[in-house]
Amino acid sequence: MEEWGIIVSEWKKTTFNLIDWEKIQAKIEEYDKLASKIMLHPQMHKNKMAVLFWAKVDEMKDTLPVVTYLREEALKENHKQEINKLLDKPIDLD
Repeated sequence: MEEWGIIVSEWKKTTFNLIDWEKIQAKIEEYDKLASKIMLHPQMHKNKMAVLFWAKVDEMKDTLPVVTYLREEALKENHKQEINKLLDKPIDLD
């Protein structure tokens, strides 16, 4: 759980256009398999840390399609401007 938190924290500190998304996707898949394996044990559903770990990995897994769309080369400048307007913190999508 601690290792996962450190990894995610590092990703969040990295500039959007410099992030190695393939590496992140591979890491998320690795941790998703681990979390799923842990949750196969019925007693783990009562373990707050196991449930939290699974939820955190699942949350990151859900962000991957959004990131893929934001990296799409067909995204036009007006789309990028609109996205940046919607976000609290503008990101460099180029």
